Amino acid sequence: MRKILTWMLWIILFLILAAVIYFVWTQFFGSDDEPAGGTVQLECSSDCAARGQCGTTVNSPQVEVVLGGIDGPVLAANEHDRFIVSGATVEVKETWTGEVEQANGRTFNEKFSRVEFRNTFGDIQKTGWFPDWCVKYP
Repeated sequence: MRKILTWMLWIILFLILAAVIYFVWTQFFGSDDEPAGGTVQLECSSDCAARGQCGTTVNSPQVEVVLGGIDGPVLAANEHDRFIVSGATVEVKETWTGEVEQANGRTFNEKFSRVEFRNTFGDIQKTGWFPDWCVKYP
């Protein structure tokens, strides 16, 4: 009975060690994505425009903007509730990859980034989620 208990403790110890190693690896080494805190540029590229993520401000002067969401990723044209001027340099705060379904039923995985746009004084002006096809990495 004592041998079984000893083996069970070794197995539990091994599983705990594996979980700690997995956590450290995923936090520091495990992703090819742009790390949080990286600086990128939002751009109304042809791919971004083709997917309905670009717009123009109503007021004069009209400025091209990239459309996104405040609380989470938004792709439907009537649901956008955040915009940032195209060409703005922003800081990536977190990334999320999720499954997206097209109107024709085809699904694919797409990455979204929650970014912060700051003014020249460093004050946060806008925060929102934008699809990776509108993000230009340096």
